Amino acid sequence: MRRILCGALVCVIVIMIYYSLIKKYPEENRRKFEHEAGMELLRRAMWREYGISELPEICFGEYGKPYFKDLRVDFSIAHCDGLAVCIVSRKAVGIDCEILGRASMKAANRYFTQEEKDALRNLQGEERQFLFTELWTSKEAYGKLVGRGLSENLAHISFLNKEYVKGFRLTHYPFVRNNKMYIITSLEGV
Repeated sequence: MRRILCGALVCVIVIMIYYSLIKKYPEENRRKFEHEAGMELLRRAMWREYGISELPEICFGEYGKPYFKDLRVDFSIAHCDGLAVCIVSRKAVGIDCEILGRASMKAANRYFTQEEKDALRNLQGEERQFLFTELWTSKEAYGKLVGRGLSENLAHISFLNKEYVKGFRLTHYPFVRNNKMYIITSLEGV
């Protein structure tokens, strides 16, 4: 729960991140199982947060961003390597999750600002992996929030300032389960 100032009133904003660890699944159907887990998390979140027992009709924007046809609730789902996460809010949201250990300077050169690339080059080992994963999930969450995915040129938006990014609140959640380190990143409108 976070408190933010809304004019002269103090409002309480509840952002719940729901997660599910998918224990066993055939590798050839992994993405299908992770997607189904994400949809189940969305159903649970909508019930818990808004008392909605059946999901409203889901439509898709020009770049594939899912949204509810007749309901002003934003949501975002992500999954990777046996983890599914979901966030719902009355404000614009995006979420992503990645497992630590996939740093790629090739991806960084394409999607990261010069400042972000310089910061990565100044680190080694696990510190580099951690920063890369935070930056990557930030860019993915932003792409989901604005509805353009990675089709937008994200090399001009720096995510090194972890408090605010152009009117959005950025939060990283390190998450360890079964000897795997994940980074879950949420981005919400402020």
